[in-house]
Order: sequence, then structure tokens, then C-alpha cells
Amino acid sequence: MLTVALALLFQSSGNVELPLDVYHTLWTNQQQQLQPAPAPFAFGHGTANADVRFTPQGAQTQITFSFTATILDEGWVKVPLLVYGPAIDQVLVQGKPATLHQAPEGWCWSTDQKGSYTIQLTYRVVSSVTPEQGTLSIPIPAVPSTALQLKVQGSDRQITVVPAVIQTERTIGGTTEITASLPATSVFHVGFTSPTSSQITVSQAHYTATQAIDHVQFKGTFQVHVQREGAQELALLPDTVTLHDVRLNGKPGVIRARDHRFWLAVRDAGSYELSLTYEVPIRVQEGLPFVDVPMMQVPISRMELSFMGRKEVTVQPGTGLQTAHTDDKTSVSLFVPMSHQVRFSWTEAVPDDLTQEFRANAQMVSLVHADEGVMLIQTRMDLDVSRGSASVLELVVPEKTQIVDVRGSADEVSEWTTQRSEGAPQLLRVFLNRQVDSHLQLTVWCEQPLDPDQSQNVPILSVANINRQGGLVALLSSRSTMLNPETETNLTRVGENQIPVELRQDLEMVIAHTFKFGQDLPQLTVQLAEPERMAGRFDVMVDTLISLNDVSMKAAASFDCLVKSGLLGQLEIILPSDVNLLHVSAPSMRNHVVVPSDVGQRVQIFFTQELEGQIRVEMDYERIIDFNQAQVNIPLAVCEGAEVQQGRVALEALTAVEVQPANLENVTEMDWQELPQSLMLKTSNPILAAFKYVRVAPPVQLDVAIKRHAQLEVQSAVIDRADVTTLITREGLVVHRYVFRMRNNSQQFLRLPIHRDVELWSAFVAGKPVKPAVVDEDNERAALINIIHASEPFEIELVLATPGRHLGSFGSLRTKLPLPETTTTQLDWRLFLPDGLTYQSMKSNLDPGQAHTEVGMDEAMRKVASPLSIQLPQSGVQFELSKLYPNRSEEPPYVSLSYVSATTRKTGLGLHVLALAVLMAGGYAWMRHRDKPHLRWTVAVGGLMALVVWLMTGVSGAPILIAGVILAGLAVVGQLLWQRRLNLSVVDKE
Repeated sequence: MLTVALALLFQSSGNVELPLDVYHTLWTNQQQQLQPAPAPFAFGHGTANADVRFTPQGAQTQITFSFTATILDEGWVKVPLLVYGPAIDQVLVQGKPATLHQAPEGWCWSTDQKGSYTIQLTYRVVSSVTPEQGTLSIPIPAVPSTALQLKVQGSDRQITVVPAVIQTERTIGGTTEITASLPATSVFHVGFTSPTSSQITVSQAHYTATQAIDHVQFKGTFQVHVQREGAQELALLPDTVTLHDVRLNGKPGVIRARDHRFWLAVRDAGSYELSLTYEVPIRVQEGLPFVDVPMMQVPISRMELSFMGRKEVTVQPGTGLQTAHTDDKTSVSLFVPMSHQVRFSWTEAVPDDLTQEFRANAQMVSLVHADEGVMLIQTRMDLDVSRGSASVLELVVPEKTQIVDVRGSADEVSEWTTQRSEGAPQLLRVFLNRQVDSHLQLTVWCEQPLDPDQSQNVPILSVANINRQGGLVALLSSRSTMLNPETETNLTRVGENQIPVELRQDLEMVIAHTFKFGQDLPQLTVQLAEPERMAGRFDVMVDTLISLNDVSMKAAASFDCLVKSGLLGQLEIILPSDVNLLHVSAPSMRNHVVVPSDVGQRVQIFFTQELEGQIRVEMDYERIIDFNQAQVNIPLAVCEGAEVQQGRVALEALTAVEVQPANLENVTEMDWQELPQSLMLKTSNPILAAFKYVRVAPPVQLDVAIKRHAQLEVQSAVIDRADVTTLITREGLVVHRYVFRMRNNSQQFLRLPIHRDVELWSAFVAGKPVKPAVVDEDNERAALINIIHASEPFEIELVLATPGRHLGSFGSLRTKLPLPETTTTQLDWRLFLPDGLTYQSMKSNLDPGQAHTEVGMDEAMRKVASPLSIQLPQSGVQFELSKLYPNRSEEPPYVSLSYVSATTRKTGLGLHVLALAVLMAGGYAWMRHRDKPHLRWTVAVGGLMALVVWLMTGVSGAPILIAGVILAGLAVVGQLLWQRRLNLSVVDKE
């Protein structure tokens, strides 16, 4: 909006240029602001469920009332819900519990959010009426219309609802249910009578009353219903009233007094109209006149009273009181519940002219300061209304003053205009979006041209047509301009503590003068002046981090300047002449200039404005040093003009150098743990030495000795664990699956030696697929896998396939496992071989794990097939091997073993048995016939055949070979014993 733009222009100062069409658009939007809502809230249709139950103590009604309230106004809105009296059990707003607060109109709910809300009230109304006859007055929220669902205990009662239109009435299970529509009302009445309680029923009553000097005359008209024939009596009023007339259907009635009451005699059944005229004396209690009006207990009673003069009338009990003032006469109408007595009291009403009179007090606080060619005034007005209300305020503004903006503390201002007259003050009219009857706070921004060579009056605003006003005027001083008072009229100098705290806290300028004024219009003349400037006095603390490299020395210095008095417009820092300035930063820095001088380089830092308080300057510079230089001087910066300068120096080494203090002048060593946290956070390297100094007349000299050392190579990457699974098929296909758990600092590739016939099936790095490169150097082929740099472990997964020799009936198998050149800490190798073969004589340069076991297809596929689907046999044989630092061995990991098939093993077993049989038979024959040489060859052939078969069949033939040898030995021994026996027999015969 245009006013917002002007307010921002006023607060921040400067010039803003707008295109003409944009200006017209802003002005049109300002003129077309929405008018305020006609009312702060609105009610929708309501629904009420009432359940009337009778107890020995009386009637108890449980009511649940639901309706919709729409909040139309901004800010806090008070929504009246229910009068005092009922016992409220629950309040729900949008289905959630809510709280109520007290107000003159009853229980209220408040909110500061616009929108529609569903409100549900649950409350109880207790009355002492009897079940036979009575009237219940039930208060409800004053909504436009209400759908009523009423349940009354009992089915033999005549029920009347006023004001309402009964739509349906039915009796269910001993309960009378009524559906009715209620107009806009804050209370409805339920009258009920029991046909068996009395033979005479009075259903409705209408009273009119006129006030006299010392009494009030009442005339009541009643609808009487007589159910049976015969002489009966109807109780009328207590005998304390003065009866004027009693008529039944227009004819004088028969009255007699009994039991301190008047009784009317009736005889015939039917409907009658009973008229009573009686007087009640006016009494005075504590200066307040009142009348106690005896009443007949009738379900529906309406009263209309007329009082002399303008009165403020109150009634108890009673609801829906309406008062009208016409021609020095006050008319009152209301409904009263069933009661024996009603009290009316009244006071004199306030005249309309006094009610409409507007009385208020205003307190004005003006903050005045000078800007470029203009005087800026901010005036806050606090208006307290003591009588009446107003929606338009008028303020008197000096002639040459330009109004910039007007705002309310709660957005009460809807529009404002100025009315100018030649040679007279302006009239500022402020239109509010509501009637103000309590407190209002407005802020007016205005400006006036300022001539620097002439005195000028300060524009002081005042409010028109109010009782009393006063205020304060404060002259503010900026760093470049100030206003000096010259003449003061109707003003008194006071301290700045008179200015409200909330205004003082928001001020950024200095309060130079404060004046107070009263009802008489003040006048203040000022002259533009320049404030006295004070040279800035400051102390500085210099924290320097020196980073030593092979050929350079880099310094990061922080200057913490504390301005003790005055202002600081620029800062000079002296650096050695042989250093290079890399970076300078400071708050509100315009620029910096490096000027050579006889003491070194002067770095002049210029600020955009004069600063005070604490200032922090950051500076980076470096010095190139000789690689062979053994002692170097530490370059330190000096802040020119500081009254006290202290410094702390920390040394770190970025390479393998050893640092020792060599020459210290006006510098002392300190514990590095005493360094400030801001200096320690600049580096993650260890601090080698720390120094501190306080600048005195002699310059600070700090030399250190540097001793350089050669650097050792370290591992840039390491494989913490390598899990390798190898699958060998009967066709000779060898599939290796590698899973490396690795950490890497700077290595680019993982180099894995491979043969030329190796196929790379898949490669994953940290769960993402990669495409490795292949390199051939010096007849060596290797796969290069591009890896990531991470100090945290990550996984590399590779699947390689190598074609091999077909596995026949028997033979030997040897396989090598290529490993990367990167240091591997732990290797776990699982080897899966085809089943149906017998394996033996395993050799490896790894440590064996658990014994070989049979595994099924699912486990083999889980361990080998991922991430590719590989065709595997139904079962296999598993071997497990492991080793620490396997790639530090002379040769890569390998496994060799022999194998034989089941068929070959069985055939060899048969041949072995045959060979043993031949061996045994030949041996037996040779032992018996030593003279036959050809039997020796038979024994030799059998033994050779057994040996060959044993070598072919492996360990399974060993038991049979041993058994054959034992049998052959037994046969030879038996043959020798038998031959000896024969020889002894021959000797005996001879």
C-alpha cells in the first residue's frame, strides 16, 4: 500500500523513485480498502435437545444446544453464549473443549481468529416446580432460529412451549416428545399441567401496569378453563393487595377472602376470561424505589408496564426485558416465570445528550530528529475515553507539516485525510473501523522541511475536542546531526526516564533533550547543528595462527577491537614489508588500501559508518621462505593507534618439520591449552608452540628454528576383510565372487591382476554398479576398479569367471586366487567343488578351516549366485580356508588336490581285489614249487597290478591293499610251516 511504502521511506530514510503507473495503482488500491464488517460476529441456525425429568426436589432439565458462530472481525471478538444461572456441564468448540469468561451479558467465548466455528453447549436448569403444574424458563443462545426437540417425563400432561410453533407431539413409553421451532429469543418457556391435579386451569396471563406517584396499578387478564360442573373456587392473589375490580367474562365476579387470599367462585364448566385490577404500593430501600407484585402462578405470563419519566428498570425474576423511552415515558415488556411474586426496581436514566457526549484524555509523545534537509517527527497518541464513543478523531497539525502515515496499534485506522486552510493549521481526520469507547493508541509519522541556516519551530500535534491533553517532546541526536533548542514556551525540561520504556528501548539514536507540556499549547524552536565528534579510544587483542609449510608461512590473524569511547571511522594495521596480504574482512567495511611505509606495509581499513563497541577484523597473509633456511622470523601484525595491544600466537606444522623457539624478544611462551577457543577451532592439527606478548616500546621479535625431516609413505587404502567364494563346476568353469570391506583415503583405483581369459561378470562399489577398466603392462593384465574416497568402510563386490579343464574320472585340481595389490588384513576363502567325486591330498598356502561338508543348492546359490543368477548343481562339497595378510606371501593363495569319481573308484576296487588274488595265488604256488621260475613272474605281476590300482583308486584301496598283504604273508608263513612239517616227516621216515 502507498502508506506502507511511505512509512518504510520514513523509517529507513533515502529516496525511492516509482513509475507513474505504479504510483497510480498503489493510490487506487489505498482508496479501495475494504470496509469493516457490519458486526464482529454472526450466528447461524441452532438445534436444541431438552430432556425434562421430575424429582422430589423439583424439575431438572438437561439441554444440549448446537449452533454455528461466524467471526467476521479481526482481533479479539467476544461472543456471548448464555446468561448466568444454568449449570454448564460442557463447552465444545470445533469438537474440542473450550473455556468461557464472564461479561456483563453473561458467559462469553472469545477468539482472535476469523472463520466459522461449531459450538455445542451442555447445561442443566433446575426448578422447584411440581410435576402437577408449573412453568420452566430455559435460557438459550440468541440465535436467529432454533429447532427444538423436547422430552417431558409423563404422558398425561398438557404441554405448552412459548414462544414457539409446535410441529409434532407424540407419546412414547411414558414420555411426551415435542418438536418445535423457536424464533430469535434468549429464553423459552415450557408450561405443563396435569389434568388430574385441578379442575380449574389458568393457561395464560397478560398484565398491564401504570405507575402513579406512590403506587403501581396492575390490570391482569387470564384465560381460565373449568373442567367440571358445580361450585368451585379459584385462588387469586394475597389479601395484601388492593383490589379495584374483578370480572369474569365481563361480569363482576364473586370474591371472598379466606386463608389470607382472595378466592373467585365459579360454577359452570367452560372457558372464561378473568380480569383483575389491583394496586401495589411503591417502597424505597436504600434510596432505590421498587414494588413487589403478587402474581398468580400461570404457565405463560406477559407483563407490560409504563413508568413516568426516563427509568432504568430491572426485574427479578424475569427474562427478555425490553425497554423503550418516549415522551418522558418508559415502557417495559417481558415474560415472567411461574412465581408468587415479581420485584420491579428502577432508577433515573441518563439523558441522551449526556450519553452521547464524548469525553477523553490524550497523552502525546513526540520523537524529533533531523535528517538530510528534513525534520522527522514520530508522535504516539494514547487516548483514554471516559464517556461516549467515537469513530472519527481530529488532530491539529501545523501548517507546513506533511503527514506521512497514521497507524493504530491494533489496525483500527481505516483511512485518514488532511484539510488545509491558507494561513491556518491543518486538520487531520482519522477514520476508525470501530467505535472506540475505552483506550486507543495511534502513531503519526510526519515531516517538515529543515533549513540548516535558520531556526525552526518543532511541529507539535494536538487532539481537537477533548477534555485534557499533555505530553512529551524528545530531541534525538544522530552521529551526524542534532537539534539544539533555542526558545521554549510552555515547556519544562525533564529527564529521559519520563519517556515510556517501550519507546526508549526501540530508539537507536541518543536522546539529547526532553521536554514536558500540559494543556497549554507549547512552542519549541530548534537550530540544526553538528554533534561534537570524539576520537575513538580502543584496545585490541590479536590472535594469530602461524601455519608452517615447506616454502611458505601463512598467518590467520583476528583483531578484537574494543572501542572504549568515541567512534572509530577507520583502522590501520602494520604488516612486515615482505608479506603478501591475502584477505581482509570487517563489519561495515567499505574498502581497504595497502600503503608502503618506512615501518612496513600500512593496511588502511575504511568503514561505511563510524563504529562503536566491539569490532572484529579478520586478516590472512603469508611469507615465502627458503627451503634450506634453518631459522625464520614469525611475521606479526600491529594495530596502529591502540592504547593497549595484547597478542597470542599459535604455531602449527603442515609438513614434517620440527619447530623450536630460537630468539624471543618481548615474547613469552605459554601453555597451548590457554589459547582461546576461537583460535583452536581454526585448525585440526596439533599446536607445536604458543606465545603471548604485550606491545611495549621495543618491537616484538619472534624467531623459530626449523628442522625438516623426510616423510615416509603410508598406506592410502586398506582392505579390512576379503570374503571370497569360489565355485568349480564339472565342466571346469571357475567362478570367483569377491566381497572386499575397504577404507580409502586417496587411492583412485583398486588394481586386481587377472588372466587374459578371465571374464568380469559384475562389479559393485558401495552398492552401485561400476565399469572397471583393463590395463596391459609388461605382459601383465589387471582390472582397474574406480573406488570412492571414504574413511568409513564400504564394500566392493566383484564376480569373475575363468574357463578351465574338464574334470574327468580321476586326476588333480589346482586353482589360484588373484588378490588386489592393496594390503588385505583378513582373507576368508570358501571353495565349492562338484559332488560325486572323492577329494584327497589337499595342499594350500592358507590355513584350513572346518572340514569339507556337503551343501545344498540353496546355500550355494546364496553364497555364490548373488548378484548374478548362475546355474549351479544340486549339491556340492565345501572347503573353508583363511589367512592374515595373504597378499604379503611369496605367491598368491592357491589350492591343489586330487579327485576320483565313484565309478572309477569301484572299478579300481575290483581290479585291486583281482591283483591281490593273483598276488596271493602266485605266492602260494611259488612257495610250493620253488623250482619253477615262472611262478616268480606271476607274483611280481600281481604285486605290480595291486600297486598301480592302489595309486589310481587312492585312499579307498588302502585297507584292501593292507588286507591283501596280510593274507599274502599268512599264506607264505603257512606254506613255510607246511613245508617244514613235510620235511620233518621225510627225515623221520628216512
